[in-house]
Amino acid sequence: MSPPAVSAMGKQAIRDIGARYRQIVGLKPGSSSIRTPEMITELLERLIMGESVTSICCSDHMPALTTLWYWCRADEKLDDDYKWAQAMGQRTLKDLEVDIASGGVFSTGDARRDELLIKVIDKNASQRNRAEFGERVQVEHSRVVVNMPDWAVSVASSVASPPPEDAGDD
Repeated sequence: MSPPAVSAMGKQAIRDIGARYRQIVGLKPGSSSIRTPEMITELLERLIMGESVTSICCSDHMPALTTLWYWCRADEKLDDDYKWAQAMGQRTLKDLEVDIASGGVFSTGDARRDELLIKVIDKNASQRNRAEFGERVQVEHSRVVVNMPDWAVSVASSVASPPPEDAGDD
């Protein structure tokens, strides 16, 4: 299969995911577009517990995802609170990994599903909060040697050196 065909399939899958999301959200009786302090508090608390914003916005009494994005765009404090709550949610999920891995109460009971869940949590946290959970990258500096032709070396050294002082014209 040619690369353009594979690319077209990927674009179609993305369109299909968007259509599926709209279909699921369309099954809601109606999302709330009236913002209340209680709604925002619940939204932030659920984000802190690690629930995805997509899942939260599928609840009947919550705003549609696009409505939330417009609210965040218009209200810098809400946007900051959202980002903070989401970062805390990543920490919560990272804490739950230990419980999942040890077969605790948050484990699904299926080792393969738990392994996938841990991988998804790791990937999501490392992408959203690179400073805390991202991979460390060590950068080494090295000296660069540039080989220049002789004429370039003489031009460069004549420009870099100060002009000679006149020694005997008094």
